Amino acid sequence: MSNKYITIATQDDSMTWRFRVIEGGYQEQFMKAGTLDRTVTGKLDIKAGSVLEVRSYVIRVRHTELDGSLYGTRANLIALFALNNPTDPDTPDLLKLTDHYGTETDVYLRNEMMGQPLSVIIDGTGAWHLFQLEVVVNP
Repeated sequence: MSNKYITIATQDDSMTWRFRVIEGGYQEQFMKAGTLDRTVTGKLDIKAGSVLEVRSYVIRVRHTELDGSLYGTRANLIALFALNNPTDPDTPDLLKLTDHYGTETDVYLRNEMMGQPLSVIIDGTGAWHLFQLEVVVNP
């Protein structure tokens, strides 16, 4: 049975929150690294690399969560996105994502995160925001 949320956490679990995901915003993308060139004789020169899995989520968060909630807020999501650990070159910003089915995967947050408020109410427990988030699954 699936959950109505995903969980994103740091590797040491110092920051762990649930996030509501809008079903229609979920996408999976598989990207194959490599090159495809033509030689001077017209033949193909193909160099294949690894395959990366990219998942896109639309996450719905409150500005302020209700007391006792295990769900992350707008500020919590931004804090996870802003993590930067350049002292560990092997896992600089590696996070743990637990999907709707309870499967845990190591991921990196990708590029940029775009957000928008859902109404003119922009703070408090009645203020909801949508964020587009992409994660790259650690191979």
